[in-house]
Amino acid sequence: MEKFSKEFIKDLNDYCLDHYKHFKYIPLEFEWKDKVYYFEDYIEKIWYAIEQAFCDGLAIKHNIPLRVSTGIVSSVSPQKEWKENKKQADIFCATGDCGATGDNVTKARLIMNSNGTDQEIWSILNGNKTQRFFKNLLYPYSSEYVTIDRHAINVLLGRVPNENEHSLSDKQYVFMEDCYKRTAKKLGLIPSTLQSITWEACIRLNKGEVYVS
Repeated sequence: MEKFSKEFIKDLNDYCLDHYKHFKYIPLEFEWKDKVYYFEDYIEKIWYAIEQAFCDGLAIKHNIPLRVSTGIVSSVSPQKEWKENKKQADIFCATGDCGATGDNVTKARLIMNSNGTDQEIWSILNGNKTQRFFKNLLYPYSSEYVTIDRHAINVLLGRVPNENEHSLSDKQYVFMEDCYKRTAKKLGLIPSTLQSITWEACIRLNKGEVYVS
């Protein structure tokens, strides 16, 4: 797997942010040091760094701090595919309401009216998955947290989890998070990077878009 320098990541993130601000989409290619990189080839390897640009663009568009926009994206994420998650976060920032569940909209409102500190937003989110999602988006190069959603559970179990397995106790969550951390360390990856790579692969497999022998 190709390893990317911090300089590359920063330039990439700035490039994506500029496109979000002006064109509202991620470009198909990125030129760096006389070489053209195609986003489809490696976007999942640095997924959180790329998608932080969306949160940054959301913050600029609605004149709110990055931490607040990221917290709102995280708060309305449960039971939403990523494309819909971003759509609902944008709608909420514009109107103060959206198609997320009532409790999650309430959390989004609390975050919008908060002081915007990490600790306060973490407390408002009050859920292992959304708290970690917030941290992964805000700090994409940190190895401290891993977002464990139903796809991450699927990867760990090697099968689609049943309804009872979707809800994790704190102990179960930490165990699964540690599994990703241990495996990522062996592979020389940031844990959230491993999670995002397997997340993308799991979605494609479940949709029948990838075939393995």
